[in-house]
Amino acid sequence: MQIQTERLLLRPLEERDFDAYLPLHSDPEVMRFVGGRHDPDAVRIRFDKLKGQWAEHRLGHWATYERESGRLVGAVGLLRHDDWTATDCRVEVGWLIGKRDWDRGYATEAGRASIDYAFVDLGLERLICIVDPRNVASRRVAEKLGLRLAGETIWRDYDVVWYETRQHS
Repeated sequence: MQIQTERLLLRPLEERDFDAYLPLHSDPEVMRFVGGRHDPDAVRIRFDKLKGQWAEHRLGHWATYERESGRLVGAVGLLRHDDWTATDCRVEVGWLIGKRDWDRGYATEAGRASIDYAFVDLGLERLICIVDPRNVASRRVAEKLGLRLAGETIWRDYDVVWYETRQHS
């Protein structure tokens, strides 16, 4: 399964993506608003978990490649959070784009494709987006994607805000 957008190719994360994924997800500036550890062992655990979501739930982060160059620009897609309790919706749309590709609209482009996949292919009716309240760029992407601010809470020992969107009939 893969999705092509105007500028991007999205496909489920595979083992062959790890070498390009590691530097993006170890960059302190890129990971500044993402909780947890960011050393290579922690990145490996997170990568394997993301790959596992595809097998278990038919969703996960897409390895997000620039079509023109074939370069990995980030990981964007859907995650299921069984420990999320602020709402009954457990599937989040999220994005992480490498610093080199910030401000190019890739998070919005891939996020839109992920939302379409959630609603059309998976038949989901609702999605959330969980964001560190200080992450102005991600908050802006969520709003561009039509998600609306729904609340704030503490999750995994971090202050977060969450946005929601529903499938429109």
